[in-house]
Amino acid sequence: MNRFTALALAAALTVTGTSATFANGIDALGSATSVSITTVSGASDNILLSSGGRVMEQVDLDTLRARVQLNKSIAAQLERFGVTADDVIGVTGSDPSDVTLYVRG
Repeated sequence: MNRFTALALAAALTVTGTSATFANGIDALGSATSVSITTVSGASDNILLSSGGRVMEQVDLDTLRARVQLNKSIAAQLERFGVTADDVIGVTGSDPSDVTLYVRG
């Protein structure tokens, strides 16, 4: 294996590993029955960083919002909080019992 091939393979594996890490929260959301909701300041320069310093996962917002709308108990919880799926800007979590949704505040 030449040096260029080895570098390309290493880069591909790094991207694959990163993508798998970022998918945890959005995947866990599908079977979650309750989530934590954290408001992120509307003036935040970096929507991936919450005010508490917790880094949100990089996800496709349209996919995230669609998953929220499909999960009726989570959609109802957001409504009681005073927001909708359209206000969701991020997610963290590794299993259905520890999902946090971030909403623009």
